[in-house]
Amino acid sequence: MIAKEIETLKNNCSMTFFPPKFTAGDSRKHILCVVPNLSMNGAQTVLLELLELLKLFQNYELCIISPEDGEYRDIYVDKGALVCIRPYISVSEEMRSLLQTGFDAVILNTALVHGYSMFFVNTPVPVLWWIHESKEHLQACCIDMPNPNLFSSNFLIYGVTETVTDTYETLYGYTLPILHMSISDCRDRYPSSSRNDGKVQFVMPGAYTPIKGQDLLLQAIISLPPQYREKAVFVFCGFKTEGSDDYYNRIMELSKGIDCVVHAGKLNKDEMYRMYADSDCVIAPSRVDPTPTTIVEGMMFEKITLASVNCGITKYMTDCVNGFVFADNDELVKRLMLIISDIDSLRSIREKGRLIWKDYFSPESVLDVLEQSSFLKELGK
Repeated sequence: MIAKEIETLKNNCSMTFFPPKFTAGDSRKHILCVVPNLSMNGAQTVLLELLELLKLFQNYELCIISPEDGEYRDIYVDKGALVCIRPYISVSEEMRSLLQTGFDAVILNTALVHGYSMFFVNTPVPVLWWIHESKEHLQACCIDMPNPNLFSSNFLIYGVTETVTDTYETLYGYTLPILHMSISDCRDRYPSSSRNDGKVQFVMPGAYTPIKGQDLLLQAIISLPPQYREKAVFVFCGFKTEGSDDYYNRIMELSKGIDCVVHAGKLNKDEMYRMYADSDCVIAPSRVDPTPTTIVEGMMFEKITLASVNCGITKYMTDCVNGFVFADNDELVKRLMLIISDIDSLRSIREKGRLIWKDYFSPESVLDVLEQSSFLKELGK
């Protein structure tokens, strides 16, 4: 970005400014990307995948604005993006003018950044807005969120799965196209290490919150007959979120004395992918989850996947055909028992699950959607 634009951002509303470690060189386009936080979570992970898929770091000057700092700040800076942390949504007229005219395109990630959306109505700036939220979160946003029917033609709004688009249709009477998350194929880079314990390994990645449902999985594990628990290991991977102390402590208490349960703590992406490679089944027992990313990653690794009906990904799954789906504790227990007792015969289910990733969530399938969009045409792709 030119020096004047940088100074405007630095001096506005107590903004904290993190310059890129390098620039894209002779770039002709500036792109603004607004995110609700820079934490290590699914919505930010798949956004990073999308930005890399579109080669935005290499070919454009990218500015990230977030109200909350987090692990992704260093990742973006290392990749050459300007990162601005500003805790308040209100902006000066000078900054509003910059946002409207200083950028050639805008990406809004999740409904939580809806406060920025009105800055770009009836402007020539093309806006791609990617909605990830569940029905419950969208309903909570609806009080303040602008009706999408009022947006001008420069807006291109996508939902990440059918669950999101169905909710949008119900709330607003507005039909969203789907832009699935892109998960790159790295299965061959992470070969499975040889485990000699003879046990079936389940992995449940996710932050410790009631939404992710670690307690539901633990209740099912406790309900398993002892001879099944002896043949399995359940690895929980994640971190304690702010305000979740009581829930986290309850999970730790429930886990006491269950020999087949392991808490691996917070893993980076490389560590997580190695965990997928060494596991047999990826579980998402979520109470609410529009996708989730972990199940798609498990499909990419050609692992057995087991998800609650509350996960949007189950729109693409058929129980006992290309994965396993459950609605309550009894069904979860039965499917755990089936997987533990018959893991060697489930190759066909793993292979068909990977086809879901290939058909809907591979970079090629996502690019097919975007290449037909006006957004990429505006960028000169």
